Amino acid sequence: MDFEIAIAVAILFSKLTSAAKQRPELSPELKHLGLSPESFWEDFQRYQNINDLEQVWIRSESQVSEGSGERQFPAKWSLEEPTVNPGFRGDKGLVLKDKDTFAMIGRIFERPIELEKDSKLVVQYEVKSQNINSDCGGAFLKLYSPVQEQEFKDFGNTNPTIELVFGPDKCIPYTNEVHFGIKKTNPITNESEMKFLDKSVLPNFGRDTLTHLYTLIVDSNNDKYEIRIDGEVAIAGNFLDKNSFEPSLIPEQFIIDTTDTKPLDWDDRKQIPDPSIPKPEGWDDREYITDTNAIKPSDWNEDLLPMIPDPTNPKPEWWKDDVDGKWEPTMIRNPDCQNLSGCGPWEQPIIANPNYQGTWATLIDNPNYQGEWEPRKINNPEYYYEEHPGQIDNSIGALMLEFWSGSENLVFDNIYVGKHIDEAELIGNRTFIPKRQVERLTVPAPKITKRFTGSLMSVNPFIKGVFIGIISLTILGLSTIMFLKSAMALINDQGKNTKAKTIDTALKSRLVSQSLTKVNSNESFEEEVEESIVDGNKVDEMEYDRLIALAEQEQNFAK
Repeated sequence: MDFEIAIAVAILFSKLTSAAKQRPELSPELKHLGLSPESFWEDFQRYQNINDLEQVWIRSESQVSEGSGERQFPAKWSLEEPTVNPGFRGDKGLVLKDKDTFAMIGRIFERPIELEKDSKLVVQYEVKSQNINSDCGGAFLKLYSPVQEQEFKDFGNTNPTIELVFGPDKCIPYTNEVHFGIKKTNPITNESEMKFLDKSVLPNFGRDTLTHLYTLIVDSNNDKYEIRIDGEVAIAGNFLDKNSFEPSLIPEQFIIDTTDTKPLDWDDRKQIPDPSIPKPEGWDDREYITDTNAIKPSDWNEDLLPMIPDPTNPKPEWWKDDVDGKWEPTMIRNPDCQNLSGCGPWEQPIIANPNYQGTWATLIDNPNYQGEWEPRKINNPEYYYEEHPGQIDNSIGALMLEFWSGSENLVFDNIYVGKHIDEAELIGNRTFIPKRQVERLTVPAPKITKRFTGSLMSVNPFIKGVFIGIISLTILGLSTIMFLKSAMALINDQGKNTKAKTIDTALKSRLVSQSLTKVNSNESFEEEVEESIVDGNKVDEMEYDRLIALAEQEQNFAK
């Protein structure tokens, strides 16, 4: 048994070592996707270091108080590759370095995105949590109408106009969802208000160390919205559905008159006791009574509390009473009372009345019944009609990452804001899908490793070391070859247009296209094709020709 376990451990470690050393490089073709000039896409590859990045990305310089030197948003940012379960070599991202603090960084678009009435708005970006122990933190972004650079530098003291909020946020018990909110301005009062999707979806955020892709599609002309997570539709809806947003996107035409009160003499009793038939003397209508014969058990301890705060659920470090309110711990039964009859003050129990005769009443219809009272409704003075309530008010000129940081080394990458769904899908196909495939090859398995190494403790240390060393060196060479073969399917190697590589490219095209665009399909296409990509399975000639046609369509679109 230990012999088999040792082999498994050697294979596991050699594969992980090989994967870490032989990760494929980021393809240079990603720089040439042929996006619309009005679209914004940030992949963070053109910056050499954080100083270079902060020439374009802006951090707030606002201080907690004038002259204090303490920033309102002190979290630090960096430009680097992920270190936990990494993807392609050379694939840098924007990394939030600090936790348990306020974070902010923004980017002004070179060209504002004008949203005509028939335009869609598409927002998409990647988030990778390198620490799964976060209990309270966000990773959402905000879109703004056109702003000046100084407005972002003064952010906190000045607040530019937000047009849209989107992305994951987890801070239990407050929230655990993918936020989607849009700003609407009432043309009558000229007051603006954020309207948030009331019942959104769980964010898949902070549960693992893989990259996750968040996509929002706003089709205001058709009054539809859609949120995708990792290319799959998580929720879709209609802006015209009442009560889907809070506050409602559609104002009520009539509202309750809050000044109206129920008259004191309003009689809303449907039936009343017959006054001509009085209750007989001695009629017992008490359903429950105190058990006067009960005696306190001898092992009842009145000095112990029956309920105590749950010691496994202490007050979080980030909780501040002046901001979050007074902390109220979860209460559990006192374990010291488990073997006693009871704890705390003892009172004679309440029991069912053995002499209960029921409620005395001979009911008749109330001749003065006026019906259920309801306050009157009046015209809503702030009511207005909007044909397409999901329409964004203004053009989009900037984005910002601004939230409470709950996880250090949080990675953001491939941020897209534009008007074209196919562009977002193309970026996802060329970046997210192959990145996730590489990440799967480097996913650690701590539980399996722990169990294996625990069993190996019974093996002689010298024999174990020699054996694992020999097996590891042997397997290392084999696993390196296996990994390189699978990794080649992910790299667009120009100049080697072999038939085998073309098959893999076609399979990959079919995989990523369907995995990001299918909406209501029950077909698990990724599971069917991924093995063909990674293991290089053969396909017949007819399937080969069909897949090549799919690949050519994708290449023509990219051009």
